[in-house]
Amino acid sequence: SAMDTAFSLTCDGWLDQHMPLQYEFRVKVYLQTCQGEDCRIETVDSTLGGRQMGKSKVTTLPPGNPENDHRLEIQAIVYDALGATQVREVIVKSVFVPNVPILIEKARTEFGNAIASGNLRAASQQLTLFGGLLGHKELAKTSMKADAAKLRETLAELVAQYYASGGRRRRNLLNSGTVPCAQCTYDECVQSLGANH
Repeated sequence: SAMDTAFSLTCDGWLDQHMPLQYEFRVKVYLQTCQGEDCRIETVDSTLGGRQMGKSKVTTLPPGNPENDHRLEIQAIVYDALGATQVREVIVKSVFVPNVPILIEKARTEFGNAIASGNLRAASQQLTLFGGLLGHKELAKTSMKADAAKLRETLAELVAQYYASGGRRRRNLLNSGTVPCAQCTYDECVQSLGANH
């Protein structure tokens, strides 16, 4: 289940003459924009926390491509000490299950843990993954409007916490135009968050 099931990603057995190695996990986020039943999908590559020395990561994942049996592409990138890389891809199935209270609880917990540890990159990752849910076709249904509104409200709270935790520097980056949301209002930024928070 997207944003609910904990996936354990591991790169075992990698050796190189230029040690130490670093590892990075990336995922393709499928952003849906729906008007009624008419939906289009854009893809954005998103890091699952950036480079790390540890070869494992436990994380939730966004929904897979609804037009391809909910398949989701994950990349594992291994860096040697000179910056050379090897990339391996794996496909998993990650289905959006519209149980909004569980999704909100998971997002709050993972985001809160990242903020508490001072890891703004992990917090940013959670905003990206959680924001990617907003345009999902399931949430465009009339019966899901209240749930979609609750997701947007929660996302707005998390975005406010993120900027408060990041201090003035993050807000200045937003205002200076170095991130895509600099040209939109706060509400537009929250609604179109995806990877552009």
